[in-house]
Amino acid sequence: MSTKSITIGVIGAGAFGSRYVRSLRSIGGVEVSWLCDLNAELGRALAQEFGIRKFSTDYAEVCADPAVDAVIVVTPESAHRDICVRALDSGKHVIVEKPLATTEEDGMAMLEAAKRSGKLLMTGFLLRFDYRYARLQQRLQDIGPVRNIYAYRNFDRSLFELYSRTHSFVENAIHDID
Repeated sequence: MSTKSITIGVIGAGAFGSRYVRSLRSIGGVEVSWLCDLNAELGRALAQEFGIRKFSTDYAEVCADPAVDAVIVVTPESAHRDICVRALDSGKHVIVEKPLATTEEDGMAMLEAAKRSGKLLMTGFLLRFDYRYARLQQRLQDIGPVRNIYAYRNFDRSLFELYSRTHSFVENAIHDID
């Protein structure tokens, strides 16, 4: 019995892109074959660090490679629509970091591309798979309908700078809402 590995292209080599690459390397049967980033110096350095064979500053190259099964999009959300639609139309499954889109129009364009292609489009709500959130979800089901939610997050203000392209609520509290 042969095992086919899944070949992935990661588009975005920043802090979250490098986290994805590190995590994917620990999963058997997964190969990161492409890394793409507009910052060639950053992208090439990460590709070299992790032995990723192919690098480009153009996501269309990743999408055009027939050996790539799926792409992970870890770019500023303003670029999500174009990258995701291209990847889906190229026959790739797509995981895209949250938020999926900043406008309904962009989100609908991605959804339509997924329907057209028959490929999967998934927003990276990774905390859905965190055991603590799964445990909390089970407890909430056990006690019945939720009538009120109070949430408090305490984090370093430097995160505001890291997430300056969107409001920190969009970047963080969206996990609690999900």
